[in-house]
Amino acid sequence: MSPFTVFVIRLTIGTVAAIFLTRFFYPNAGLPAIIGLLVFVVGIAYILEAFGRRKKEKK
Repeated sequence: MSPFTVFVIRLTIGTVAAIFLTRFFYPNAGLPAIIGLLVFVVGIAYILEAFGRRKKEKK
């Protein structure tokens, strides 16, 4: 898969997750909270991918 396709998939899943989590735990939260959580979730996905690649390179 191309990096752009992976980004779009992560962005889509991250958007759904951010909306669900924000509405479930903080029903009165606004759009900035959802966007902040979205950026956090997608960022964590890329960080975890980097750690996984580093582990594979050491083996």
